[in-house]
Formats: sequence, structure tokens, C-alpha cells
Amino acid sequence: MMTPAVAARLASWQAPCSTHEVAARIANLKAASARRLGHGLAVQDPYGSGACGWISAEIPEGERDFAMVTYWIGENFQGYGLMRRAAPEAMSRLFEALQVPMLRAAVQLDNDRSISLLESLGGYRLGNGQIWCSARDRYESCFFYGLPRQ
Repeated sequence: MMTPAVAARLASWQAPCSTHEVAARIANLKAASARRLGHGLAVQDPYGSGACGWISAEIPEGERDFAMVTYWIGENFQGYGLMRRAAPEAMSRLFEALQVPMLRAAVQLDNDRSISLLESLGGYRLGNGQIWCSARDRYESCFFYGLPRQ
């Protein structure tokens, strides 16, 4: 599911993404989850074809006031509102698992779907900035959004 079009919207995922790379990412997130520093969830296709996306959050080193959230839907599943359906419950689970007062997201300036999703969840723009995109080995401009715990 990690196609170039999906990876282009993400800071740390690359396409193609090998099974080994995905397994390592999941193992790292499980280790972070055991320390209550991260949590990940698969987004399931409600029509029965299995996982169709991903939502996770990790608390940056030295922080306790927020966790950075990332989310995506596989290209073949986009446009059906699946993330909009999954996100409210997923965000609630992330808040519960990580016990932070806020989730933050870095969103590309032209990613209208992601901005709309965050705003529909009660998120608001914290400001403009730069985020390190390890997938492309460079900083990129973004909007930072905050999603407070309800």
C-alpha cells in the first residue's frame, strides 16, 4: 500500500517499502508503546479486505505535552471517507494510550484533505514551519496542527 503517491505525503515513509522495513517500524512502535511513548493502529477496511491504512503517534524525546501523529490510507482506498470514519476513535485511543494533552500533526501546505480531516476533529493551525523528512533527506514546509484532548 505504500505507493509513491502515498509516501510523497509522509515525512518518514518511503516507497517502495519492504516487508522488512514495515516489520522494523512496527517493532520499534511496539517498543515505544511498552514505554508509553508511542502507539500505532491499523486502519481496517470496513468492507472486509483487511488493513487499508495506518495511524500512529509518538512522543518526541524530552516532551510530555504532545505526541506527533501520522496517518495515511492506501492509494486504492482513498476517496471513500475511510480515514474520516476511523480517525475519531483512533485519536481517542492514542490519547488514552499516551496520556498527552495534545496531538500534533505536520501537514504539507497543499494537503487539503489532511487539513480538512484535522479541522473536522477539532484541530487548529498552530503555525507554519519546517519538518525534517527523512524519506527525502530534507526539510519541508508544513503547517503544524494541534488536536487537543477532548
